[in-house]
Amino acid sequence: MKFTLLQNAVDSLKSTYNSLEKYKETVIGRDHLVKDAVLSLNHANELLFKHILKEENEFLIFSDIHKYMSAKEKMIEKKKKNVFEVNPNLNTVGFYEAIRRLELLCEKNVPENFKNALLYINKKRNEITHYEIEMDMDEYQLFIENLEAAYEMTISFFSKYENELTSLLSEARFEVSLEITDPDVEAMAHDSYIDYMETMIP
Repeated sequence: MKFTLLQNAVDSLKSTYNSLEKYKETVIGRDHLVKDAVLSLNHANELLFKHILKEENEFLIFSDIHKYMSAKEKMIEKKKKNVFEVNPNLNTVGFYEAIRRLELLCEKNVPENFKNALLYINKKRNEITHYEIEMDMDEYQLFIENLEAAYEMTISFFSKYENELTSLLSEARFEVSLEITDPDVEAMAHDSYIDYMETMIP
């Protein structure tokens, strides 16, 4: 198994899309799909911000540059694949810090509406992950709309920095079982998703 930062982010972003689409088709028991969409969208964005930081310079994604440099030195000496092989306790920056570094150190502007949407989703993600969450119907409906908007803004923003994002998304989570019963239907769904993604890019 191998996941780069980008591949990992794209996988989570496609998971968000799958959850939101399934939500639209489900009548009873939809809450877990929304939960999955929140967790995967937050994860995708955190990794995409880190991906851009890493493209600038890998050290930007680590909380402590001195620990990173020490690990990098040992990695080179021992001919390891990455710094985590010599220091598994290294910490990367969190969601908020990744955005700050992107704006202040890389001078890449994150639109205010996108940032606010992500911070809102991140707040809900923290409630889900660390405690509990409860919404009335009006708040819940608004939350779904914000979640869908944040997904679309994610694609729009990161496509500016990663040209292959749309094509990577169309291919993500493509699975082939041992017994293929109807390949034409799967191909149609694949083409439909590509058409949808193309409408997302301004």
